[in-house]
Amino acid sequence: MTVKGKRHMKRLAAPRIRRIPRKARHGVRVVRSRPGPHPIDRSIPIALILRDMLGIAETMREVRAILRRGYVLVDGRPVYDRKFPVGSMDVITFVPENVHYRVMPRYNMHFILHKIPEEEAKIKVGKIKVKKTIKGGRIQITTHDGRNFVLPPEEKDRVKRRRSVVYEIPEQKLIDVLPLEPGNYVLIERGRNMGYHGILKTIEHMPRDRGYVELELPDGRILRTGEQYVFVIGHEKPIISLPRGEEDGDVVLRTHERIIRSVGAL
Repeated sequence: MTVKGKRHMKRLAAPRIRRIPRKARHGVRVVRSRPGPHPIDRSIPIALILRDMLGIAETMREVRAILRRGYVLVDGRPVYDRKFPVGSMDVITFVPENVHYRVMPRYNMHFILHKIPEEEAKIKVGKIKVKKTIKGGRIQITTHDGRNFVLPPEEKDRVKRRRSVVYEIPEQKLIDVLPLEPGNYVLIERGRNMGYHGILKTIEHMPRDRGYVELELPDGRILRTGEQYVFVIGHEKPIISLPRGEEDGDVVLRTHERIIRSVGAL
C-alpha cells in the first residue's frame, strides 16, 4: 500500500525558521514546500516570501500572477512554482526593480532576506555535503543546495566534506574552495547559536560527526558549537556581505510597491 505525501501543512507545525504567525485568525494551513534543493524544515516556499515576508502580494492569486510573468529569479533562473523551496544562501532577484536578496540564517533560529548589490548576486557559497569518486577517477561533490560539481582527479585533496565552494550563478562555474581550518571566517547555520559568525580558532575532531569548534565573534567573545553547524564563508574575511541588524519590513514593502502595480488587474 502506497501512502501519499501530505499536500498541506498547519501553521503550528511549520518550521520555526519561517517566522510566520501561528494564530488561527491567520488561517489554519500554510503553503507546504515541494521536494527540491532544500529539505522542508530548512526551506521557505517562494509564495510565503512574496506574501508574508516582503508583502509584495496580498493573496495567492497575486503570487501566481507575479511568478507567471517571470518576475522572480532564484539563483539567476526564473521560478514559476509558488511552492518552490528557497533555503540558505539562495539569491532571490526581483526583475522589475532589479533588487537582490540573499537568504541568510539569523538569530532566534529563523531566516531573513539580506539585501545585496548586483555584483554580489552573481556568486553563491555552497557547503559540501557529499563527496564520491565516479567513473574515470573524477570527483563528484554535492552541496547543501543540491548542486553537483564534477572535478578532475587531481582535485581530490582540495575538496572535502564541510568545506565550501564559491561559484557563479546561474552558470555554476567554480571559483574557489574555502577549507574548514583555523583562521577562516565561518557562519553558524543551525542550532541555538544560528546566525552568529566569526573567525574560526580551534577544531576538535571527534567520531560520528560530534566534533566541536571555537570561533571568535566580531565583539571578541568566544563561542563553542558543533563542527557540523559551521558554514565557511571566507578566508580571513567573509566574501559575502552579512546582515547587521534585524530586517525592516516597512522599507522592503515600500521598495516593492511598484511591482504590484506593474502586474495590473489580477
